[in-house]
Amino acid sequence: MTVYVLDKNIVEDIHKSLRGLPSEGVALARKIDRKANMVSPLLAIVEGSLRRPQSTTELYDTLRRDSNALGKFYRKARTDKEFLQQQSAEMIITFGAHTREKSSSLIPLTRALQKLLERTYSVVDARGILQQIDELSQETVGRCGHPLFACAIACLYGHAGAKNVLKPRENPTEGDAYNAVTDVRMLIETAYIRRMWQKMDPRENVYLYTRDKHLNDFAKVINVVSNGSASIDDLNLELVNFSSTVTDPRLFPNLRNNPKEMERVFSYLRDSNREPTLSV
Repeated sequence: MTVYVLDKNIVEDIHKSLRGLPSEGVALARKIDRKANMVSPLLAIVEGSLRRPQSTTELYDTLRRDSNALGKFYRKARTDKEFLQQQSAEMIITFGAHTREKSSSLIPLTRALQKLLERTYSVVDARGILQQIDELSQETVGRCGHPLFACAIACLYGHAGAKNVLKPRENPTEGDAYNAVTDVRMLIETAYIRRMWQKMDPRENVYLYTRDKHLNDFAKVINVVSNGSASIDDLNLELVNFSSTVTDPRLFPNLRNNPKEMERVFSYLRDSNREPTLSV
């Protein structure tokens, strides 16, 4: 079975469709309506639509609303409506607290990175910026391998998907930062959900399903994997770690014709041991 976790945009398209309104992504949502598939709104529930972390009450209301909508929309694919509603208290405690804590801690870092990367740098100048990104990561999350900092490095070297995920700007607001954090967290939470599902059945494939082209482009070249333990029976008892890599050449399109500088960047990351398992 293949499990698709939907982002908020697709879930909102489903809501519009159920109200008889035209929606941009309804065809994409319907495309996975097959018997061999399961569809989940868990990411959309965590993401919300408020440009800030949700309260417990808001999460509960979103969970009921979104899981009911998917249960009505999908005719062939299975949904996890019953599981989510039966386990709603545990889901809210686990994902709500986890997302509020992690998102809030990343917002000031994201604003700093958005401001730092607001302009394009020459290859030579980018060396100093890479060092600044590294130093900021060391002071906070500990490694450049954190998906947020991997995104910043890819943005520095011209990856369009990473740039549209990070959304650099001269004077970023907290809302601007939250939007970028939400995209990065989706990659992380997808890895977490994949871990939960594959503990029940290692044969199951779990994919982020979004109509955000830029997020899809970035997701294809950064591999975020959950290495920790996660119990789907007891969601309050877990130790979750993640690993991500920033050594795919496709992350650095500005260096495509400069193999010497590409190797310099790779060497910097390798020698500094920036690819460990991370708690994110």
